[in-house]
Amino acid sequence: MTRTVTLKSLGNLSPLGGGNEAQVSRIQSRSGIAVKIYKPNVINELHLPSLEALLDTIEGLDTHTRAKISERAALPIELVTDNGKWIGFTMPLLTDTFFAMHGVRAMPRRVELDWNRLTMSHRWVSNPNIFSEIPIPTERQQLEIALSLSKTVSMLHSAGIIIGDVSGRNLLWALQPTPLAYFLDTDSFRIQRMPGTTTPKETDGWRDPELKGQPTNFSSDLYKLALAISRIFFSSDFGAASVNKPPTSMTNASQQIFDHAKFAISSSQRPDAESWAQLLSRLIQEKNLEGRPVINRPPAAPPRGRQTMWPDRPIIPMPRRPNS
Repeated sequence: MTRTVTLKSLGNLSPLGGGNEAQVSRIQSRSGIAVKIYKPNVINELHLPSLEALLDTIEGLDTHTRAKISERAALPIELVTDNGKWIGFTMPLLTDTFFAMHGVRAMPRRVELDWNRLTMSHRWVSNPNIFSEIPIPTERQQLEIALSLSKTVSMLHSAGIIIGDVSGRNLLWALQPTPLAYFLDTDSFRIQRMPGTTTPKETDGWRDPELKGQPTNFSSDLYKLALAISRIFFSSDFGAASVNKPPTSMTNASQQIFDHAKFAISSSQRPDAESWAQLLSRLIQEKNLEGRPVINRPPAAPPRGRQTMWPDRPIIPMPRRPNS
């Protein structure tokens, strides 16, 4: 049964931000919880049964899977009503690990660690006018972020959940306490064979050319997964045209990622999220072994005994000397 709360019961709200469809606010009386309230011009277009089905599906998962997905996606918690009409839902509040100070040196501000800031760091790392505390991941950390994303997509797909809209703004990342990818706008999630809660959409630069106006599906999710991973290692605008122009210099890991992405982006038979997870897990394991010294152990010492020097020769007993 989907849980429901009234807007009035939430008490005082502190606005955090929003877009064309909704406003997100902190619930002052509930630590770590925010509320997303849709704007009046959007509410009549919402499909409540889809959100209820999403909540029920998540609630029906085994405890381990539900906990793992909740760590990596801002899933709806409760429906919010006002005067008997559904207007939004509560959701987890983003923790400090998804923020960093960044901006013009004289006036930096607190910004989200979104995918754009993961893939565009080259634009500011050498700019003396920019102050930034956004961490620059090592290749191993990049692999771990990509693995986190792949595992989340795999779990969602196994549960029958289509992600839908993916972009450089609604996908976040963090390095602490462990490298992680995080889905922010989960009202684009929908159960297979059901419409979306909001009007289906795709973000420019992330559109699947195979859809041709059709609703998003599991395959379009896999296309966007390939884009998201490729853009970590190559360029922020990596896309269908990029697979015919391989980078001139690649590490062993990035070469294998490029080959996997080329197949995922240019083929209608796209590798699933689990195949990405297996590849990335193996590359991380190889990264763990890099630089370790090769230990040449000496051969084991032979067992002690009279036969050790000439094992193939018989032992001839020495004659006893007669007693004098």
